[in-house]
Amino acid sequence: MNTVDRITIAIGAVSAMVSALALVGIAFALRLQVRQTRISQRHTLHGLHIEVMRLHLENPLFRPVWGPVSAPVETEQWVRNVYRNIVFMYFQTLYILETISDDGVRLQVRSLLRSPEAQDWWRAARPFYKADALTKAQRRFYVLVEEEWERATASGSGEVEGFGGG
Repeated sequence: MNTVDRITIAIGAVSAMVSALALVGIAFALRLQVRQTRISQRHTLHGLHIEVMRLHLENPLFRPVWGPVSAPVETEQWVRNVYRNIVFMYFQTLYILETISDDGVRLQVRSLLRSPEAQDWWRAARPFYKADALTKAQRRFYVLVEEEWERATASGSGEVEGFGGG
């Protein structure tokens, strides 16, 4: 084997390594692009959800569109429940986008579920959150909220020890 052959083989090996690195880079970029697209879609859907809820809150005539509620509630409580749902959806979105940890979700939910009214809201809302939990992150979020709800309702007082608010 002469020098030219050795140089050709070396150049071929370097070229193969560069090509492999380029493929890894392309795969990484595509994965990042898919994640960014999902984030953008979630952001758009979250904005739409907020707009629908805003219209729902601002105009009581829209209230029957959602169908009958399981138990009649006062208007003020109904407004708090709509807002509570927006807050829970916000934390679910943070969790799905991996911008809040399990412990962060637990702390926030623990604070949100301190009152009996909030606990009653989760009792009514949980079937919807469970049915909509299509992804692993959504299922995990549901489990985290469910565990904190069970903890809050087991204490009986509505107040969770060791937590001063949020």
